[in-house]
Amino acid sequence: MINRAFTMKVLVTFLLLGMTQNIQGQFLKKLKQNLEDKVEKKVDKEINVLLDDKKPTTPEQENKVGQVKKVPQENKTVSNTTKGGVNTINETNIITYKAPSSDFIDIVIQSHKGLPRYGDIHYRRGVTTPVNKNGYKALVELKYLKKTYADINRSKLTSYQEKSSGDQKQENSYFAQSHLKNLAGYTCSEEVLKKYFCDESDNSSNLQNKNKVKRKIPCEFVDRYGDRRPPSYWGGSRGNEFQQQRSYKGFLENHLQALQSWADTFYENDEQIVYYVCGSGIQGKYDFKNKGYWLAGLMGGGSFMLHSSNFLAYSENEKKIKNSRQQFFFSIDPQKAKEFNLQERVPVNCVFKVKVFPKVVNHTQVQLEFELVDQTIEIYSKNPALTEKLGEINIENIQSKY
Repeated sequence: MINRAFTMKVLVTFLLLGMTQNIQGQFLKKLKQNLEDKVEKKVDKEINVLLDDKKPTTPEQENKVGQVKKVPQENKTVSNTTKGGVNTINETNIITYKAPSSDFIDIVIQSHKGLPRYGDIHYRRGVTTPVNKNGYKALVELKYLKKTYADINRSKLTSYQEKSSGDQKQENSYFAQSHLKNLAGYTCSEEVLKKYFCDESDNSSNLQNKNKVKRKIPCEFVDRYGDRRPPSYWGGSRGNEFQQQRSYKGFLENHLQALQSWADTFYENDEQIVYYVCGSGIQGKYDFKNKGYWLAGLMGGGSFMLHSSNFLAYSENEKKIKNSRQQFFFSIDPQKAKEFNLQERVPVNCVFKVKVFPKVVNHTQVQLEFELVDQTIEIYSKNPALTEKLGEINIENIQSKY
């Protein structure tokens, strides 16, 4: 009897202890979970702060952080400033030519020291401000091709057969209509382009099902890099002649005069002072005796707007510069050469301050001739942003060799 009572007491004690441990276990488990949640939230918050502080600001940094693959996007910008919550590019070293109305877009080109930058330009998508060099060039051409545009057929589009007939007026009309179409693509607003260069005809003949549905052919006015591209056809359709004629006549009546007036604001007094940027390169090793390098040419070829063949060289030394086959000596301190890691075959940038004069060569071509404004050539490192000046070359006492 005693043994049975003792056994029951022992069993009850163990049950109570088990229940107590279970309750304590649940309490400790819940306490542990709460602590883990708080720690996790705090860690997440600190990680977010660190990520915000280390947020990439250039495409190169983005590629390095977690090896993020860059996906091309139209008009993608990397911001240095924020306005109204919208990221905007830090617009430095550009010149903006404001559009005369909302029917057109502003024309932006690069600059150097406040003047237009011709020749080699510096463009990195998403880093530098997008430019519209084609629109700028087309507007300058429009200003100086007035005689050609005077022959434009205002009633209808000039055919290729008419252009090839040998009639100069027909040839001028054909060229002016094509030039105007390209100019519109570079300078007009998207609303205007949709109105005159989108195909609104029935595209159902290309469908192979019975339920034919009318649909618009997609209109795209920029290329894969975000640059404006000229439309293919007036009215957006090669096959619909009537739509082409309506679009052409409507655009001519509503927008040609405005474009011509805008073009007349470019090249005031028929000249423009600009900086002409050309590429060169180091030839051979450092000359410790004369302290400097030989450069392979200073005015090689051409790019945006200017070409070295149109350089008006007056003095003997200027004529030497125009001859790209010669080499020219550039004095630079050895310590500075070491600082910028200059050595054989390293590219550099040559910057000339020049005055440009448009010249009508024929009914389709405007040639831009130029002369030097001063006798100093600025030499910059291979960085196309022109932020690292290495020195200068004085043309009056320049040293050259073949």
